[in-house]
Amino acid sequence: MRKQGQGLVDRAVDAVVETGSALLDRLMTHERGWTWAVVDAFMAVAIPVSVVGVTYAGALLNAHGPGWPSAALGVVLVIAGFFGGFFSFVLYLRSERWFIAQFLVMGLSSLLLCGVAGAVSGRVDDEVLQTRGRHTRCTVVEVDEQRHTTTHYDSAGNVTHTSTRTDYVHHLNCAAGRPDKFVMGVRWANPGSRVDVTYDPRGRIGAVPTELVGSEGESWPLIWAGLGVVITVRLGYVAVFFVKERRSA
Repeated sequence: MRKQGQGLVDRAVDAVVETGSALLDRLMTHERGWTWAVVDAFMAVAIPVSVVGVTYAGALLNAHGPGWPSAALGVVLVIAGFFGGFFSFVLYLRSERWFIAQFLVMGLSSLLLCGVAGAVSGRVDDEVLQTRGRHTRCTVVEVDEQRHTTTHYDSAGNVTHTSTRTDYVHHLNCAAGRPDKFVMGVRWANPGSRVDVTYDPRGRIGAVPTELVGSEGESWPLIWAGLGVVITVRLGYVAVFFVKERRSA
């Protein structure tokens, strides 16, 4: 016999699911008034700002937070920012009549938002190396080429394409005793070469060749400009969608 408390929980869960489903159906329909236009405009601004804010907070926590839990939480926040940036375009796919156009515009907007989030994270890391980094002279002992292949699938589970990323792990012998490696997307030096390396003494940020410090990532004005483009595109989309549906009503 089911307990009375369990029955109450089940009914509460069912009510939440039904309410959420009704809200989602309303969100995806094209029969929308001024109230929903305001909600759309708010989301068009709030989602990009939230994604950048979460990514920035995660990068700061990873770089400056106390102990490994803060670093782990920082990484989780950065990943959440990227996922939020990419999948937010789903909120805008509301009409089957011009689905492809919606998908392309919002998909590109989300990819740009992910790029902005990545630039924010990279900028924070670069600033940490500028202010806290230490420099040392290292000898490249070995360069390990690592290939990472990702398989992409369509909605039916069929393979659409594969992509490959190559990382070059430069193993080091440094005068300071550390770091023991740095990772680049290109082969930066050959075994036996001498390179100047900047590393984070707290070990939070990966080491990089010293000549890249201060030039890694985009400048803040360019990052804010990218965020502005994302918001403008999404607000423009909301306005066009609303006017079109009001005229056809």
